Amino acid sequence: MKKQLFASWVFMLIVGYVHAQQALNIQQSLRDYLSRDYQPRLLIQTDRELYLAGETIWIQLLPAMVVQADIQDLSKIVYVEILDAHHKPVFQEKIGMKNGTAAGYLQLPTDLPTGNYTICAYTNWMKNFGEDCFFRKQIVLINSYQPLPAISKTLDPLKVFRFVPNHNELVVGLETTLAYGVNGDLWQSPLFKGYILSDKNDTIAILKPNSYGINAFKFTPEKNRKYFARITYPLDSVIPLPPVKDHGNVFHLKKDSSILTATLLSVDALPILDYHLVLVNNGALLLSQSNKPIGNKLDFQIQHQELHPGVNELTILDKDFKVVNQQFYYVQPERNAAEISAKLTKTVFHKREKVAVNLETKDTSSSNFMVTAIKTDKLSGWDRSSSTLLQSHFNAEAPILWNRNLSGASVSDMNTMLALYGKATIPWEKVFEKNTASFKFPPEINGPLIKGKVLSKAGEPIPNVPIFITIPGKHVRLYTLESDQDGNIDLEIPLLSGNMDLIVQPSVQDSTLKIEIYSPFYAHQVADQESIPKLRIDPDLMADIRQRHKTLQLQEAYYLDSLNQDLDVAPIDTIPFFGKAEDQFNLDDYTRFTTMEEVFREYVPHVMVRKQQDGLHLFTLNKGLIVPKFFEVDPFVMLDGVPVFNFNKFFNFDPLKVKKGAVVARNYFYNQLKVSGIVSLQTYKGDLDGYPLESYVSVHAFHGIQLSRVPFSPQQAINRRLPDQRSLIYYAPNVSLNKGLGTLDFYTSDVPGYYKISIQNLNPGNPVNTTLEIKVE
Repeated sequence: MKKQLFASWVFMLIVGYVHAQQALNIQQSLRDYLSRDYQPRLLIQTDRELYLAGETIWIQLLPAMVVQADIQDLSKIVYVEILDAHHKPVFQEKIGMKNGTAAGYLQLPTDLPTGNYTICAYTNWMKNFGEDCFFRKQIVLINSYQPLPAISKTLDPLKVFRFVPNHNELVVGLETTLAYGVNGDLWQSPLFKGYILSDKNDTIAILKPNSYGINAFKFTPEKNRKYFARITYPLDSVIPLPPVKDHGNVFHLKKDSSILTATLLSVDALPILDYHLVLVNNGALLLSQSNKPIGNKLDFQIQHQELHPGVNELTILDKDFKVVNQQFYYVQPERNAAEISAKLTKTVFHKREKVAVNLETKDTSSSNFMVTAIKTDKLSGWDRSSSTLLQSHFNAEAPILWNRNLSGASVSDMNTMLALYGKATIPWEKVFEKNTASFKFPPEINGPLIKGKVLSKAGEPIPNVPIFITIPGKHVRLYTLESDQDGNIDLEIPLLSGNMDLIVQPSVQDSTLKIEIYSPFYAHQVADQESIPKLRIDPDLMADIRQRHKTLQLQEAYYLDSLNQDLDVAPIDTIPFFGKAEDQFNLDDYTRFTTMEEVFREYVPHVMVRKQQDGLHLFTLNKGLIVPKFFEVDPFVMLDGVPVFNFNKFFNFDPLKVKKGAVVARNYFYNQLKVSGIVSLQTYKGDLDGYPLESYVSVHAFHGIQLSRVPFSPQQAINRRLPDQRSLIYYAPNVSLNKGLGTLDFYTSDVPGYYKISIQNLNPGNPVNTTLEIKVE
């Protein structure tokens, strides 16, 4: 008996050791995967959900995944686009990112038609993983300058029904949960009527969608049966369900007071081998368990405290770490008022009166609060900020979530939505791959990456062609590179703010060469049909739309200059690539001549003008020699940083447009560039001032990172005679508190009514959403 007990004890130790090693293997494999294939997620907070054409969208971007401390998103740029109903970009912007967060704005064009639009955000690195990795948020845009869509109370037919069984399969003899939902019009009731029927015309279930247009029921598919949904209202239609399979499995979750039981049921007996349950929340591995099945049943038990708030991903892996089944389980975050408290000295204010909000939190590490103060009206019914935190867990086929505020959704509702539209944050099929993936799009660690291709006239790639790329301006920014064996060019430039031009040319004067510069934005697949519901405008909203339109016009009439005022930009390196020149001259210090030849003959001592058979040429002095003498070849000449090779055009250029210049009187080496002296001239505006470029030189619009800007708030003690019709009276992203304390000050406007002050922090593990209300009389 003692021998048997001892043998059992040894066996349990061995099994425990093996399970521990397997858990370590899973944890290490996930860590290695995140280190090499880290797929970041972004969340977008906006100041509101509905905008008029011409207004400004104020946005804050935050990371949506919690990963190991030594794994960081190194990207410095986030690409933000507004997509129309066909998935076509109608507005694009680059916003600088620091430590995975960013804040900026989108100035809506006034010619965009009324409709539902989508904000899409991603980094260059995220493009490696496709659009499922991008974050999307829908907004509503109303163009009050154009006739609004016809207002009709007639319901449109509901076009898209979705039926998703457990693990997307119906398996004979296994009870399954069938989730169903419909994507309808924004102002249309999501209720519909229908039945689930078998091919024997038996009624399996009556469809009873809730206020979100979704629900779920359980049933057990029978062998050799077919099932379909019969929709009777508002559109009579028949939708077939997936075919019943003879083999397969289902994954059920059952909750009791302290334990969540995860059960895998299979038609056939499961191999008596180790299976693994992994639990992930926002990219972080919470636990890993191993167990063996009994017959066709496999059970795992999870203590409730092991689950984290938000979306928990439970995945069952087999002995080879292949995915067997997966489920999502939502845990409602606790709303703890002590996380951050906001207090006012009073709640009723006069027009143009100062408001002070005192903030306090016990969590001194909390930061990145977004604070808004917006007038509440009927247009506020579009507010869906409660669903923003969850949007990163839903796929692109989830427009139903764009149409409903999820603040009142139950845990059951959330789990049904996840069954219909949920997407995993960890692709387990790639975690255990040994081969390191190659990535086309690297992270933009130091600045934007410019990519292009050198082509012949026939469109063939040309290798090993030296290229000059210039950003013209008052400060010389010249970059030299060479095309690779496939004709590709890649250039990383520092972070630059604002919009500018890229002037690209080969070092050889060859008009047959063509240099393409690719757009850094993702090439979305444009849909033939509208992919999101049409916008319907309720007649009761017209008064508030007219008020917002009045506000927009008044601000543009009285404060246009202030509305478009950017903050001071970060200083840039003003030292040119060639460093300190031997000679610098300012032409305004001299009597101005009317020809370029006279300027160089009279004012520039280190440069000689010499006439040859093809015209005038410049030669610089080589002061690098013991006995200096002039070079016998042309120097490298630049105008506002743009290389100039045609001396006939150069000497015909009006010198009165040139402000100053510099001369490098020595040999100079710069990447692939080797030159016999440098002559650099600058016009007054740094824009070439009409200098004629060669046919082989191409000019490309380049959008740097967005210049910083804050919402306009007029000085309340000044210009009191000017109207102040703001409905957004305060906005501040990335609010941080000093030792858990802080005070926010702002002024009310001339618009009476109720205003909601919202303090939000979309922390995936501990979200904060505190609101106050004030009245302006």
